[in-house]
This record gives sequence, structure tokens and C-alpha cells, in this order.
Amino acid sequence: MKTRKGRTREVKGKKARAGRREVSPARREEPCDSRPHPPVGDRGRRSRRLRVPPPESDVWPPQYRGERWKRIYGILFEDKCLLCRYSFSQPESRQKLDRWLRQDTPLLCTNHAACPGEIIEVLGTDTCRNFKAKYWRHPRAKPAERPPWRPKRQKGVRRVPLSQGLFATVDTADYKEVSKYKWSALRYGKKVYAQARINGRTVMMHRFLMRPRKGYQVDHKDGNGLNNCRGNLRECTPGQNQANHGPHDGTSRFVGVSRRRNRWYAQIRHGGKVYHLGSYADEVEAAKARDRKAVELHGPYAYLNFPEDWTFDKNGVGHRVRAKANGFRKKLPGGPIVPPHPAVWIWQEQAGPAQVPARGEAPRRRRNERRVSSPSK
Repeated sequence: MKTRKGRTREVKGKKARAGRREVSPARREEPCDSRPHPPVGDRGRRSRRLRVPPPESDVWPPQYRGERWKRIYGILFEDKCLLCRYSFSQPESRQKLDRWLRQDTPLLCTNHAACPGEIIEVLGTDTCRNFKAKYWRHPRAKPAERPPWRPKRQKGVRRVPLSQGLFATVDTADYKEVSKYKWSALRYGKKVYAQARINGRTVMMHRFLMRPRKGYQVDHKDGNGLNNCRGNLRECTPGQNQANHGPHDGTSRFVGVSRRRNRWYAQIRHGGKVYHLGSYADEVEAAKARDRKAVELHGPYAYLNFPEDWTFDKNGVGHRVRAKANGFRKKLPGGPIVPPHPAVWIWQEQAGPAQVPARGEAPRRRRNERRVSSPSK
């Protein structure tokens, strides 16, 4: 009779033998080192999304911002005092002293749980129960720098002096009527308009010239409120005037384009309805998609991100401008149009278009081929 200890050993041995797997002979002969092992980072696990601002945000200090940002910084400072709303940087004099001493500069905390109501120094990697993440948003797109304004002499255009050292431009035919009144500059947001008091009422210069119908407005085609030449003014409805508004401060420098994570989304509003035009990897492609829909909805009154790509006929129908190649007449970058050699066309009929000589060069003759003279002018 087996003892209890022997039975226990026997049961353990059976379980161990049952747990073993049957290995094929081919796999037994294969050495263990030659088996392919998946890398540690490719085992089907997705990296955890960090609750930190984007690398371009102003919340990050300069040494961690932009191209210097690494994922380890997000792991190190997530929910820590560096990204807390109650933490502030030291004065510039203290930062210079710490840089000279080659030591890290601590932060100033105004609402620490250990010392309520006091200002204490904390490290960027510290945290407490009063942590509250800083408010952040995607960095605003910087508008393009405008070239300095210089006065230009234009035929048929006269300048009307305004207040604040500004001027408005009108046609020569309208200058005599406009100069009877004293005009001043009115700033409305980012735009400037010309106004005057006529018969006890404030009248805008563009409305004084166009005399629009009741319920209609006057739109400036180029968006300059001081350019009151009749070629730049047109009568429109309030909706058409709203469609010609320029860009605002946002995540993109183009109208109708916004950024979400690493994609660019295009959309446009018309008649109280928002048209979503999809997402794009390139900001320019999203802006061009918005322009195509804007021309379809608003016609010549649409504000275009790339106005040089479109032209409108007399009926207001938009057509896309495309560069057409006319034979060998191509415009060189930064140079004039180079005409083809006179003998190119005759040679092309004999040799075919597959062997075309370089621009501006005479064609090479084939072996045992007589020379073809150029046509007389």
C-alpha cells in the first residue's frame, strides 16, 4: 500500500506528464535559437494615448516643445506639476542664475495640498490631489506677412483724405461729388471704412457711391474697405456679402479648413447647412476642395483660398484655369517664352515625336539622310 506521500508524488507526476505537449520530430530537430520571436513592440498592443498637450503647444517649456519633444516627456510629466494650472515659472533672473549654476529651476505652486494658501517651490515631476490640467488648444495659424504699403500712381483714380492719416481711393468721375464732404476713417474689426455726416446721418462712402436698393448691401471685391472705385464695388445680398469674408484666427491659414489631430478637415456653410467635404492629409488639398464647393454654392461672391485657379464668365459661372502646353512653346521659370527652331516641325514629321531635340536646338541628322532646309519666311 502506498503512503499518502507516495500518492501525492504519483498524482503530481501524472499532472506533469499530462501538461506536456506533443512535439513533432521536425520541431525537435530545429534548434531553439532559430525560432522567430516577435519583437516586443509588435505583439498587438497599441500604445496608450497620453493625456498631454500636443508638442507644438505653448504649455510645454521651450526645451520640450516642437521638434525637441519626445514621448518619454509625455510619460514623465503626465498629470504632474509641470502641466498643472496652478504652477508658474520662476522669474527670468532666477532662471538665469540656475542656468549659470547648472541646476534645474523649480516651479512655483499657488495651490498645493500640503500648504494651502501659500506659494511654494515644487519640481515639475511632483503632483498632489489638487492637480488640474492646464487649458490648451492647437496653436493658431499665423497669417502671412503683408508687404509694406507704398502709394502708387494710377490713372483715373483720386485719393480722398481721411482721419488717422488714411486715404480712400475713388474714380476721377466721382471725386468732385465726394470731395464736398468731410470723410473720416471707421475701424470695424480688422477692416477700415470711410464715413461722413450728410444731412444729420452717418453715410458710408461705398453706399454713397453705389446707392443700393433696399435690403441690399455693397461688397468690396478685394476686401479693402478703402478701395471705393466702382470696378471694386458690387451690389449683393447679405448672404452673398457674408460669403466673401476673409480668414479668421484658427488652426489653419485657409478659410474652411480646420485641424483635428493629424488630419485637415474641409467644410463650408451655405443656407444654414454645413457641408462636410472630408479629411485630407495635406492642408492645401483640403483648401482646394473647399474652393471647388465654394464656387459651386456662391459663384463669383465666394472667397477663394486660391483665386488664381479660377475665372468667371459674364453669367457668373466659375471655370478652373489650367495651363495648356502648346507644342514646344513652354515658358521657362524666370525667363521668356522660347520659340522652337524652324526645322523642328519638318524633322518631327520624318523622325516622329519620340526623338525630340532639346529646346532651342537644331535637330540632329540621321546617318545617310540628306539635310532638310528650313522653310522660307
